[in-house]
Amino acid sequence: MIEWDTKYYIFIRYAMEEFHATPIARTEGCYLILPDGTKILDFLSGLISVNAGQRNEKIIEAIKEAMENYSYLWEVFTNPYKAEAAKLIIEDILGPDGWAGKVRFVNSGSEANEEALMIARLFTNKPIIVSREFAYHGWTLGAGSCTRLQWWRGAIASPKDPNNYRDVLGFEQGISS
Repeated sequence: MIEWDTKYYIFIRYAMEEFHATPIARTEGCYLILPDGTKILDFLSGLISVNAGQRNEKIIEAIKEAMENYSYLWEVFTNPYKAEAAKLIIEDILGPDGWAGKVRFVNSGSEANEEALMIARLFTNKPIIVSREFAYHGWTLGAGSCTRLQWWRGAIASPKDPNNYRDVLGFEQGISS
């Protein structure tokens, strides 16, 4: 497993000499279980959306039930799970506030931020996006370009580009407001 993982898989944001394989035999609740039985408390669960715990029985049963009816449906098709989730979010959770009219389901926070960036630019017709300086906004190039961390920003926002808003303000030279 380690040999194939190291040989065939690209680890994002790691140089191969920096990477150290950690094989996981199984998961249980909030723990990752190593092949020798050692339990590691999973502090990354929020990062990958398993904050309900690893192998949560209620979630597993709900997925099994859904899979008996729908193995996969493209988002353009209607199904009771998507419709009910949208209704719960808009009416039952956000209803009293009255500001949200519709919801869009995506696969990740990165994708959500990408779409938010596109919608913001289409709505405002402005080229600048304001974001939290050193925050993580996602893996994708658009979302990743919203941070000041140069190694995370990828190819979208070059710190040497004179049109880069951060550079124009002098943040790259250590000047802050």
